[in-house]
Amino acid sequence: MEADSEMNIAHEWASVTKAMRQRLWKLHTNGQGDQDDPGEAFDAWEDVLSRNNKRQNTGKDKPIASLIAFLYDQPTLKDQD
Repeated sequence: MEADSEMNIAHEWASVTKAMRQRLWKLHTNGQGDQDDPGEAFDAWEDVLSRNNKRQNTGKDKPIASLIAFLYDQPTLKDQD
């Protein structure tokens, strides 16, 4: 991707924002990373990423959630979407 695909939405209902964030994070972490505490959520996401990385490296098991780590360490951008 040439740009970040995350969509940012601003509105005045914090309760809606919180519920949407929890639903989205729960979906992508298979219910393991929807904590309100940022530190706890970070640790949970790290655990999901680590476990999925191990599963990806073996090629035998499916990911535990749809969240996977990625790293692009090249100095150039490519538009290949």
